Amino acid sequence: MCTTDSAGSARRRLPSAGALTAALVLCLSARPAAAQTGLALVVGSDTAAHTAADLAARVGWPYGPVRVVVAGETALLGDSAERAAKGGVWVVVPLTEHAAARPGSPAASVTVFTTAAVPRRSPHEAVSTWAARVRAAAQEAFTDLARAGLARAADGTSVFTLDAINVTATRGAREAFSTPAPVVVLDRTRLDEAAPEAVPDLFRELAGLDVEGVGSARRQPVIRGLRGQRVLLLEDGLRLNNVRREVDRGEPAGLAWGPALERVEVVRGPASVLYGSDAIGGVVNLVTGEAPVVGGDGVRGFVEARGRTAGGSAALTVSASGRAGRLGLRAAAGLRDAGSYEAPGGRFGDFGADQAVEVHDTGVQDRSARAELTYDLTSPEAGPRARVFGRVERYRSEDTGFGWIEPTLFGPFESKVRLFFPEQSVWRLTAGLRASSLRAFVADRVDATVYRQSNERRFTTEVHSPIPGEGERFVDVVTRNFTDLDATGARVEVRKLLPAGVLLTYGLDAYEDRSAGTDSSTTTIVGFGPTPTVRERNAPRVPRAEMRNLGVFAQAEWDVGDLDLLGGVRWQSVRAESLPTEGREDPPAAFDEGTVVGSLGALFEVHPGVSLLASVARGFRSPNLVERFFTGVTPNGRGYWELNPGLGPETSLNVEAGIRVRRAELELEVFAFRNTLHDGIVLEATGDTLDRRPVFRNVNVDELRYQGVEASLAAALPGGFSLSAGWTLLDAEDRRDPSRVVAETYPHRERVALRWDGMEDRVWAGWSLRHNGERREVAAETPVGDRIPGFTVQDLRAGVRLGGRHELVLAVENLTDRLYAEALNTGFFRPEPGRSLTVVWRTRF
Repeated sequence: MCTTDSAGSARRRLPSAGALTAALVLCLSARPAAAQTGLALVVGSDTAAHTAADLAARVGWPYGPVRVVVAGETALLGDSAERAAKGGVWVVVPLTEHAAARPGSPAASVTVFTTAAVPRRSPHEAVSTWAARVRAAAQEAFTDLARAGLARAADGTSVFTLDAINVTATRGAREAFSTPAPVVVLDRTRLDEAAPEAVPDLFRELAGLDVEGVGSARRQPVIRGLRGQRVLLLEDGLRLNNVRREVDRGEPAGLAWGPALERVEVVRGPASVLYGSDAIGGVVNLVTGEAPVVGGDGVRGFVEARGRTAGGSAALTVSASGRAGRLGLRAAAGLRDAGSYEAPGGRFGDFGADQAVEVHDTGVQDRSARAELTYDLTSPEAGPRARVFGRVERYRSEDTGFGWIEPTLFGPFESKVRLFFPEQSVWRLTAGLRASSLRAFVADRVDATVYRQSNERRFTTEVHSPIPGEGERFVDVVTRNFTDLDATGARVEVRKLLPAGVLLTYGLDAYEDRSAGTDSSTTTIVGFGPTPTVRERNAPRVPRAEMRNLGVFAQAEWDVGDLDLLGGVRWQSVRAESLPTEGREDPPAAFDEGTVVGSLGALFEVHPGVSLLASVARGFRSPNLVERFFTGVTPNGRGYWELNPGLGPETSLNVEAGIRVRRAELELEVFAFRNTLHDGIVLEATGDTLDRRPVFRNVNVDELRYQGVEASLAAALPGGFSLSAGWTLLDAEDRRDPSRVVAETYPHRERVALRWDGMEDRVWAGWSLRHNGERREVAAETPVGDRIPGFTVQDLRAGVRLGGRHELVLAVENLTDRLYAEALNTGFFRPEPGRSLTVVWRTRF
């Protein structure tokens, strides 16, 4: 049996990379093989024992039982080590900086007692993998441990910093660098320092990602040129997409607004195997974290005040979490009041303005609140762990819209189109059970979740169309819609490490959306008679309807030497059904669809720190209730939308290859992809008119191809400086009809950023430049002309940390006060804000 003296190099002082340091050291003996591998967590006190047990329960250790040891109790430590030697490998992890850094302490010197090799990998590799999972779990609780150094034994003790962790691509914590899929992770630190008005604002800085929409609450993500219902928005792995949206309109990420977010994870490319319909272009997972699994009894949290000159935005956020024995609580709330911002004067293509222009309806008054309660069903000393949780969330917004500028800036008889939400409210109830370290025949970890969500919103369209001629002549159309959408869903997910070293994730998910609503439309015609002509219509444009989804999935991870494989399959069934609705003459209809999708990815480490990746995946998206059943004037008031009973689902086939390189001072990632949509759903003019409006209908077209290259670079420079850069090349085409313009974003985008960290990381400052290249082909003539001009914008950011508890962040955006618009905001022209200053003050307690 190894003794404390045989640990050797474990006694040297371990450098600390954060407020907490986790040290992992191995000492192996030549005992006969045993069936299990235990995990011992060394902590500094009885209170901290809850910390260790919570981490183990959160992450799961599939190789054997888990035991908690108090570092100061040498006798207990020795007794645990003695018993450990009889049961398998025991990995001893000191979780406190004090215990890890003190030479000669039991936590720093007594490490692993073994009679077996860890299944699936050599011992230190398994420990490193588990350490990554520890970091992922701790990252969801607070950011200090997310930056902690982790030590491993490999011919001595060394310290290394782990890469960002994601769970979205595999449903288990895994380093982004070693994941056989293109993933992006924005952790809490990145969110704090960037100080975005909305989460998707950060996507403009990342290769392969973009943003659509304007204002504080209407930003929506774009992944590889796909947007709206082709991008699945998740909160903690559960869907937020709304089946009452148009194909190009997704759910705003503001519904899971800042106060509760711990990180944002993005999977670029289809992810239908794990998440089903709508994940045809990619997934954005807003991870909110849980009630604390680390720390002793007590309360911790932060208060944040934020102000922005654009729109006079002001926000206040409060977040707190704590524990009391087995009970954990986390709560967060936020208030925000933002007005409409101004765009600077200047020229952008054919559009010009001599002075600043107000972009109306780009503000919001919203509030968000969230509370979660957890209870540990098992004691920290138990092997299997189980926890139940309940969560309630509420979001409400008022006076926000799609943005518009005065039509007289375009010409004397241009129409004013105003699309806005007078109010919207969402509440969500979630409950679940998480069990780990089960060592059952069919499961090592089980997650079961149920949720209920209600989304009520009022949507108003105002179209004012002046008509040339003598006197005042115009047509006004005002449409008001109320939608009540209730969603109920459940997801059961199981993970099991199989004897062959295959980590299997399998389960099922199901959800039902029920939609009801009312519509009223008033058309007023002035100037064609002695009195105005008024027409009213109250028929709902979408009938009462239901949509039910059921999916069964399985995905396996298999590490074979230097080759990591990730493959899965899903069976999906969808039923959409309209119900009898007052004011609708069309008979009820039902549509049933089913499909099987799959994916296979591989990562091969050709050299330490250099990996090649390749994957192929099939995605699936069923038409939602709007695409199926909408009849009436289009939301922008410019056309009439008719049913297409023959509309079918769209599928995609994505093929990509890439390379990742990681050296001591350099990280590089390059991916090339081709995503082909079959039976893609597009809105197409029929050639007919109704009430002098063109008639449109949704049709399937085959095939839409999106392809491109995306590259990211990060490098550490001397003197505390670091450099990052990104490049995206994107093209899209309709293979059936090359004359149709499919691409909507800029064809290429470049970004470069320089950052300096000094005074022991207490002060930082950064500069960034972003360039979007000109798009020469557009689907229709826009206010900026027959092509979309390119643009270059610059930003400055800086921050200072005071006393470990306080932080001040400053950001100057659009430094040169440039008039510009994102590509997707040019057809319905909505320019971006002028030069603005954001100030954030954050205090932790």
